[in-house]
Amino acid sequence: MSIEQIKEKIVESAQQDARRIFDKAKMESRAKVYEAQRIADIQIREAKEKAIGNAMRLKSRRESMANLEARKMHLATKQEVISACFEDALAELRKLPPDRYIRLLAGKLDALAYRQGEILLNRKDREEIGEELLTQVNREGRMFTLSEDTLSALGGFVLRIGRVELDSTLEMMVSSMREDVMPEVVSALFE
Repeated sequence: MSIEQIKEKIVESAQQDARRIFDKAKMESRAKVYEAQRIADIQIREAKEKAIGNAMRLKSRRESMANLEARKMHLATKQEVISACFEDALAELRKLPPDRYIRLLAGKLDALAYRQGEILLNRKDREEIGEELLTQVNREGRMFTLSEDTLSALGGFVLRIGRVELDSTLEMMVSSMREDVMPEVVSALFE
């Protein structure tokens, strides 16, 4: 073989090696691109699933918070309605005709079972029914007096016995029965 032929054979062999190396690199690069695409697809899918899960948890949390807030608002409204009912009851007590109002106060004084003491009324009641109330309660040896001091209450009285004061104002009467009648009020209003 001549040098020329040897050279040709070497060049041809080198070209074949280069083509093989090139083809191999091309196949490896395609495999790497394919593998990178597969990994990217997996990561995208996992990120989407995670985002959906986070969004669902966030939505659930917000719905729970909204429901809680709605329940709080509903409860506050109910409490306002209940308070308004007791305010109305207080106003109705204040509108009692004088004879019934005096009987109510005298009955409260009788229930206290004291035979003497100083009765404090608000200014209006002191002027309008004070003397008549004293007449009603000062029977059978009782010795109640009407105080010069007045209350800032809507109505009712405070009985002062020495340094002790027993509060029977209309506000206290309504307040003290509030717990007892609350179930009935709630039932009547909301069921």
